[in-house]
Amino acid sequence: MRRRGWWTFPRGRGPGDPLRPPKERGLHLELLTDEELFPVCSPRLLERGHRFAHPSDLAGQTLLHFEGRADDRDFPGWNQWLSVAGVAGLEVVNGPRFSMSSMVLQAAMDGQGIALGSSVLAADDLRAGRLVRLFETSVRAKHNYYLICTRNTFNRPDIQRFVRWIKAEMGGDRDESPDRRG
Repeated sequence: MRRRGWWTFPRGRGPGDPLRPPKERGLHLELLTDEELFPVCSPRLLERGHRFAHPSDLAGQTLLHFEGRADDRDFPGWNQWLSVAGVAGLEVVNGPRFSMSSMVLQAAMDGQGIALGSSVLAADDLRAGRLVRLFETSVRAKHNYYLICTRNTFNRPDIQRFVRWIKAEMGGDRDESPDRRG
């Protein structure tokens, strides 16, 4: 997406990836945030008596799957998270599959099971209490979120304010907005 001299990419990729612009084209790549995934569920699931003291307690639970990144085979799923959490032998093949991350999170909020929530996409639902994080263990996605703009544009004061604001928004700091900063 290009607007008035700056671009935003919903998901940029790391060095060497075709989405990372070459420096000789006069562009600036600004890392906004990285992404981690961890199990989330509706608080109603916990209210019904389900207890999750250890990742192995996920055995027998409905695990919700996101399959919308067919072009990204490295995007972490349940197998990767369970490996990082030190849990072996847990069945992760079964469970509903969704093509959109918003559908996975909505299913989790509706109490249909446990999803791998993104630190970026589930942030508002976690803060609002619509989702709860079950464990501190997380797996980091290999891709990050970037803002891409021309070098000259990046040095403008209004763009610097925007970058500070969007980084604060993505980090959970809701006190700063572009309008309040002048």
